Amino acid sequence: MKKHFAIGVILKNEGAYIAEWIAYHHLLGFDSFYLLDNDSTDDSWQVIGTISKHIPIRKEKFPYLGDANVCFPAYSWILQKAREDEVDYLALIDLDEFFFPESKGGSFRDSLESLFLDDEVSAVGINWCCYGTSGHFLKPEGLVTECFTRHSSKEFSVNHHYKSIVRPERVSHVINTHQMGLHRGKYIHSDGSQLEPHPDHPFGLSQKVCWDGIRLNHYVLKSTEEFILNKALKGCGESGAKIKGEEYYSHHNQNGLNSARLPFPADQIQKTITVWLPPAKSGIMGRAFKRVFRKIKKRWQKFRHCRRKRSLAKEESLT
Repeated sequence: MKKHFAIGVILKNEGAYIAEWIAYHHLLGFDSFYLLDNDSTDDSWQVIGTISKHIPIRKEKFPYLGDANVCFPAYSWILQKAREDEVDYLALIDLDEFFFPESKGGSFRDSLESLFLDDEVSAVGINWCCYGTSGHFLKPEGLVTECFTRHSSKEFSVNHHYKSIVRPERVSHVINTHQMGLHRGKYIHSDGSQLEPHPDHPFGLSQKVCWDGIRLNHYVLKSTEEFILNKALKGCGESGAKIKGEEYYSHHNQNGLNSARLPFPADQIQKTITVWLPPAKSGIMGRAFKRVFRKIKKRWQKFRHCRRKRSLAKEESLT
């Protein structure tokens, strides 16, 4: 019997990116999607609704919970629905993360299914490969997976983070967005070896970074413009941080290696998107640029203001 592969994500204001992310992972072999919208104010919900007419998607609006961590109840909802739908293998990742099969031969599904042949395996941790801006200051035309090709070395410390693919029925609780607690069984790497926790950060980080078989391409910044307009002001839902600043940007802007290879041609992703969504009408270029730069200026001012407030608060705490 064919195994059911599903993928779940929490999203907020990802209307510009959600179609590519779904199309990419649909082509990779995922059968169904669980999408939780956390108070988006853009067209994310409408885009998801349109795509859901073509492929299996369970969608739910998940409201902002104040200072509470939305990840725990959201992931619990996804896991419960996956159990109801008898999903065999469930991936839990973010909208800026894309699974990448390292081997040129064979399929992603075959590779993943082979890892779960051992009944003792209840979860596979897939390590990050962090991508920088690839030199893009403004948002480039084209797909994220096509435009951003420069990434960190394997040894970059942040790559010790991993995301999980699990047997839903064996998950006992959510530890964080990276790691699930298990009723039984073990965590392994994508090369089949035992996943050992990082000695200093044991929850969601592994002792070694494994890119053999499958890695998780993490487009953590995209362009400088996109970082300022989107990533910086979203903060971190898990830690509660309100803003990601220059230090975060500089640390994650890793562009040392180049990798333009995709598991399938970029135009295949684009064709899939076009089937689902009618082409957007292009506006007048001059007006579009003015609108973009007004938005950048406003967000940049807010970004600098938040940094100044944090700096002053830090100075006060030291006096």
